[in-house]
Amino acid sequence: IHKSSSYCQDSLWNSNGLKLPKFSSITPSLLETNVKKELDSYNENLKNLNSKIQTLSNKQPTSVVTELEKIRMPLYKDWSLVGHLMSVNNSNEIRDVHKKLQDKVVMATQGHIIYLIY
Repeated sequence: IHKSSSYCQDSLWNSNGLKLPKFSSITPSLLETNVKKELDSYNENLKNLNSKIQTLSNKQPTSVVTELEKIRMPLYKDWSLVGHLMSVNNSNEIRDVHKKLQDKVVMATQGHIIYLIY
């Protein structure tokens, strides 16, 4: 049901078994670009999930929550990286990325469509 955003994830995260961030190659610009792409993907997937749920006669809460978690995880990982970098490597550029995107991330993850799905 959800589209993969592996391009975004691959550019920030190592593909080894640990899936750790590529801290040495992360720039504020790359971080902002990836979070924006993850937001777009998340919003599209959320709308698709909402449409799918509206057509079901027997909605199973556990399957809805599981699907929401799958959709949310790539955005959550990249957004968490922004917060982590603000804690350990704070700069004007990182704060600017956070400031630009915080409202969008909050609205997407706590907005009206989430209410409708639940």
